[in-house]
Amino acid sequence: MPLSVPRILVIDDKEDDGIKIAKSVWDSQLAIRFIHYDQEELIKAGKENMRGVRLIFMDMNLIGDGILGSGSKNFTAVQQVLEFCLDARNGPYVLITWSTFDEYAPELFKHLNERLPVPLRPSLCKQLNKEDYEDGDGKLSEKVREFMQELEPIGALILWEKSIQYASCETLCELIDIALHSGME
Repeated sequence: MPLSVPRILVIDDKEDDGIKIAKSVWDSQLAIRFIHYDQEELIKAGKENMRGVRLIFMDMNLIGDGILGSGSKNFTAVQQVLEFCLDARNGPYVLITWSTFDEYAPELFKHLNERLPVPLRPSLCKQLNKEDYEDGDGKLSEKVREFMQELEPIGALILWEKSIQYASCETLCELIDIALHSGME
């Protein structure tokens, strides 16, 4: 199987919560990356400049002290993570908030649209309330599948890019095989 660029990111300060989302989409066989938010660790690691990310599940309360209203430092943390992770040439993506502070999602979306550079702004924003999916009864997997079906253009783009990447890797492997065996007769 070829190495894949992560098409889906899950960003959360609580590993258990982030893994819930990741597990719910692993069955799709799409490249998923969980990023455990820790501001100091992210600064040490350096800017990521990822391209081709199409779907981001983002906890809104990355700092862990609750959301204290409009202009919260949590909104700035989300903005900084997006600027840290995504290259300006990433292309369109959907941002899905994943939080117990779901009522603040529209304010976050407004904050991001006002402060992120245009190429880094999400094409579409959706919301998931963590509290609705705490019991682990499969509702989260159903909701993630529902989101993927609703996002037909982005979903099509994800599958198309996956197919192109796979075909490119297969072609490269075949060329290497031909090169290795061409002089062995």
